[in-house]
Amino acid sequence: MKYTIHYEPNPNADDIQFLNDGIIKEHKIKKDMKPLDFFVYLIRDEQDKIVGGCAGDNMYGGLFVGQLWVKEELRGQGYGKQLMLLAEELARKNNCRFMTVNTFEWEALAFYKKLGFYVEFSRRGYDKDSVFYFLRKDFHIQNDQKSKSAFTWIIDILKKLNIPFQIAGGLAAIMYGASRPLEDIDIDIPEEYFPLIKSAVKDYIIYGPEQFKDETWDLLLMTLNYHGQLIDIGGAYHTKIYNNNTKQWLNCKTDFSTSEIKKCFDIDVPVIAKEELLFYKKIIARPVDLIDIEQID
Repeated sequence: MKYTIHYEPNPNADDIQFLNDGIIKEHKIKKDMKPLDFFVYLIRDEQDKIVGGCAGDNMYGGLFVGQLWVKEELRGQGYGKQLMLLAEELARKNNCRFMTVNTFEWEALAFYKKLGFYVEFSRRGYDKDSVFYFLRKDFHIQNDQKSKSAFTWIIDILKKLNIPFQIAGGLAAIMYGASRPLEDIDIDIPEEYFPLIKSAVKDYIIYGPEQFKDETWDLLLMTLNYHGQLIDIGGAYHTKIYNNNTKQWLNCKTDFSTSEIKKCFDIDVPVIAKEELLFYKKIIARPVDLIDIEQID
């Protein structure tokens, strides 16, 4: 049998699919992977003509958006955002752990960042000094069973003891759209309730409760380690944060009346108001805070 290689510009879609099918069969043989699930959302006008859409695939737990396009006269009206939110909803429904998309810096980099994507890596060397960005959005908040178990446990205790509280810090930022991984669960409670909750969580305390002060925070703090998930419980009324610009400590008193009720791990909980979260993050302005600000402001 003699084989020859042919160059075929503008190949037929069926030929490309034939190659993809061969690769997918190899994945099934080597790792018992399921076939890829392809998807498309299309915007059509009254004449049924396509005026926009997004398409991609669910590849082994990660949803990839390969195409996103909206006709020029429809841009700026929210159609692109709606398409991406539908794709994200599909990803979460199919238990994807993350979502990815690629773009040049002159295409839609700022748009994707606004939706909570972060740059995983970039590639240079393209024509006209263009930079190609590979972006990612993680769904830790939905898929991390360790965090979910710890969150459910501590919220149940707070509610049973009738302790006022609100979710703050990184978890609150994630709930408002930030895409960074969840490290610890930050919760604000009034200082007078620390003795009460201490007795209920004593087996998991690794710090405090005692006054904690570093270059950024000055507050009453208790840290728990619940089966590998860190939980920071901080004082609500006497906390101070350091303003690097003015070189002064500022009072950062919690106002529970402004908390917003949001769903986290299928539980409705009070969360620090977005404006207050952004206010203190802009003051302390650590690298992680600047990332959160960019994604949720």
